[in-house]
Amino acid sequence: MALEIAGAQVPGRVRLINVDLLFTPNYAYRDSIFYRGRDVSVRGPDGDHLSAVGDTILESTIARALRSDGVLEAR
Repeated sequence: MALEIAGAQVPGRVRLINVDLLFTPNYAYRDSIFYRGRDVSVRGPDGDHLSAVGDTILESTIARALRSDGVLEAR
C-alpha cells in the first residue's frame, strides 16, 4: 500500500510490477510455480529468497515490463 501511495505522488513516472501473482498466486506461499507450461522450483534453500531460476523469471518479467513501457529497447 505504501508503494502505491508513493507512486501516486509522481504519476506517469512510477510503475509497480506486481510479481505477487506470479510467485504467490492467491497470496499463498509456493516453492514452485507453473511457468511456461511446467512446474518450476523458484525458491532457494532457505525458502525465503528466490533461486537462480526464480531470479531469472523475475528479471525477464521486469525486462518485459520495461520494454513495454519503452524504457528498454526491444531485442
